[in-house]
Amino acid sequence: EACYRAAGSLINLAEKCPSVAYQIASNRRLIYLLIVAWGGTKAVTSESKALKNTTTSIKGVPLLHIGLAAILHSAEDGALEGGLDDVMLQVLEKEKIRKKIAQRNEEERKRRLWEKK
Repeated sequence: EACYRAAGSLINLAEKCPSVAYQIASNRRLIYLLIVAWGGTKAVTSESKALKNTTTSIKGVPLLHIGLAAILHSAEDGALEGGLDDVMLQVLEKEKIRKKIAQRNEEERKRRLWEKK
C-alpha cells in the first residue's frame, strides 16, 4: 500500500509542477509503475489489437489522472529517450476516445433536454 501512496503522490506532484512531470517522464520503468498504480492495467494490452471495438475497449478504464497525463505528454515531448512506446501511446489514445465518447454522451443528453422543452 505504501508503494501506491508514493505513486499517487508522484502523480499529484506532476499535476502541479511541470518540472516534476518532466523529470518523472524521463524514466520508463517509473512511468509503467505509475500506469499500474493509476489502475490502467485494463487500459493496456501486450498487443496493439486494442482499438477494435472502441466502446467496449474503453469500459473499465479509469479516467486518466491529470498528473499522469502531464507525465505522458512530457515523455511525448522529448523527456523520455526513445519516445513513447505502444503501451503509453495506447493509454493516451484510449483517453482521447473516452473523452470523445463522454462529450458525445453529454451532447446527446443536452439535445434530449432541449427536445423535452
